[in-house]
Amino acid sequence: MRTFILSLVCLTGTSMAAVPAGWQPAATPPRVTAPGMQPEEPDFVVDVRALPEWATRPADRNAALNYWSAIASISKELMEAASKVDWEKVGRETDAAKMPQEFRDAAKMVAESGWLRQEVLIGSTVNKCDFEVRYEAGIGALLPHLGRVRTVVRIMRVEARHFLTQGKGDEAAANVAAMFRVAEHATHDRILISSLVGVAISAAAREEAETLLASKLLTPSGRAMISQAMERVLTADPFLGKAAVESERDIFLGWTQTQFARGPKYRAVVIGLAGGNEENASAKTRNQKITNMTDAEVSAEIAKAKDAYKLALVDWDSPDASKTLTDITQRVERGEFGLIAQVLFPSLTKARNNLSLETSKVRDLAKRLKEEN
Repeated sequence: MRTFILSLVCLTGTSMAAVPAGWQPAATPPRVTAPGMQPEEPDFVVDVRALPEWATRPADRNAALNYWSAIASISKELMEAASKVDWEKVGRETDAAKMPQEFRDAAKMVAESGWLRQEVLIGSTVNKCDFEVRYEAGIGALLPHLGRVRTVVRIMRVEARHFLTQGKGDEAAANVAAMFRVAEHATHDRILISSLVGVAISAAAREEAETLLASKLLTPSGRAMISQAMERVLTADPFLGKAAVESERDIFLGWTQTQFARGPKYRAVVIGLAGGNEENASAKTRNQKITNMTDAEVSAEIAKAKDAYKLALVDWDSPDASKTLTDITQRVERGEFGLIAQVLFPSLTKARNNLSLETSKVRDLAKRLKEEN
């Protein structure tokens, strides 16, 4: 049963333009900005007519590039300081003098770091976010961006609470709203672990939204920012959980069949990557049988594994999904869907429960924000 286990970058400021002779800018050009950017933060006067036809327009850009820019601006010391903050100790506190020392240290470092907050604020507002996962690597695909994005969110959260200690409700709301949007962007990988990272980010954003609500510093504009951002999460498929299961079925099973066709050595590698090398006689016997299968037998086994996914997806949205998924998992473990399914089929019950619980909590918060307006 597959379970979930949670370069040198150069930033330049080059300006390029292809402006026709005699061209004059608009009287009041629009600004590239995002809700919550502070006046002292840099923004740029831009008119898209100055851009060559082939240049990507702001609304069509990829947020992943903004996030990598923000990540590149974060020092190792700042990462460590933000990760040391114990939010259970911080609680709902908004008095700077009463904050734990770890928080005060991190907040001071964030304020003095010059990290590229505006990249997160701007990037999170666009629709596209594609970290270009190497899906062709199957279950061996690396997802290094997930940990880095969580680091960004930790810093955004420290900064949001720091804003509250200064009485800056709108700036705090901007960070919280961005965190919800980043949570939605994290799910675009359509991999279940990415959906669960989205859940974790959403939970952090929701906790800060609750603190902001209790602080009485939430203004109508801040409330609107957060409410609008939460809509990005509260879709027909919250956190793209169902889409992630579908894509894992299609990508991982197809990739596995391709690798198995290459011979026993590759079968052993796939089993190891999937965590199937348990140190017990039963697992060793199963793995040997898989290694010795003919290609026709492998095809039949892949078809059986797809049946397990099919049953899981049919009841994914039902109120009894948790019970159904537990039953399917037990059937997989008994071998009813073949030996390959025992190695590759993910542990879905807990993942589905986490997705459902966070969705319910976000919906409750959205309702209270509307009612208390």
